Amino acid sequence: MSKLLVIGSINLDLVFSVDQFVSAGETIHSHKMETFMGGKGLNQAIALSRATPNVFLAANTGQSDAALKSTIHNLGVDSTYVQTVTEPTGMAFIQVNAQGQNCIVLNSGANASFTTERFVEVLSHFEPGDTLVLQNEINGLAELIGLAKAQGLKVAFNPSPFTSAILDLPLSLIDTLIVNEVEGEGLSGSSDPEVILSTLATRYPSSQIILTLGEHGVKAMVKGQRVVVEALKVKAVDTTAAGDTFLGYYLGSLAEGFSVEAALKTAVIASGITVTRPGASSSIPTLAEVRAYCDTHSV
Repeated sequence: MSKLLVIGSINLDLVFSVDQFVSAGETIHSHKMETFMGGKGLNQAIALSRATPNVFLAANTGQSDAALKSTIHNLGVDSTYVQTVTEPTGMAFIQVNAQGQNCIVLNSGANASFTTERFVEVLSHFEPGDTLVLQNEINGLAELIGLAKAQGLKVAFNPSPFTSAILDLPLSLIDTLIVNEVEGEGLSGSSDPEVILSTLATRYPSSQIILTLGEHGVKAMVKGQRVVVEALKVKAVDTTAAGDTFLGYYLGSLAEGFSVEAALKTAVIASGITVTRPGASSSIPTLAEVRAYCDTHSV
């Protein structure tokens, strides 16, 4: 069975529950502050591992957080390629408002300390047909994409958090491009979902284009086939990790032999469960929970 490798971030998330996001020059009190393990790389690896086996994470932690490697292993992710470096572990400062929406300030820390040699060494353990999963929370993405494709790996990319530097990446090499409305607008220049989907599908005809729309579901273009899946009707508590959960369950379901439509439906259910819970990696449902939801809701 092919393997899935996430090269990505690990963050320590400090989550502040607030009525509304703080404005410039304003000081507010939070209702509570909680600490979670997060980072898009870690979140995606956990979600993947709950949908399919053979999931590996290559990431960096600071020396004071070396114990995270065994914690990650205990969560079901192969942490062989998690390495301790001199830089501190990445951190995310997250506000979650009364509607469950979030805003995030990142400090890259160890996530920005990858080297060419490290990329080459990690990729040497994988074979053509395996899948590399990436997000925009580490350094060296352009080089890494090129190295992976030269080695015959498939590449899935979620360009989040979106920055203008993403426009300079070799996106034509991406096999699966998963974007939300913000990232889709950044890439296409339009806020209209239909325009985003058609623009990206035309620009990258060899790629699967998956556009997540939150409460409005998902639209996708795969090999010329348009697929639309409605979102779950749930009350959001915290949207942190929803996109990462979606990505993990979508790619993991495809690895398990699901059709595109079935994989999208499974991913929508998993991410819908995630938003009803606080935290990042801790909010990602197990496969048993996803199946139980399907059974009780006749999905």
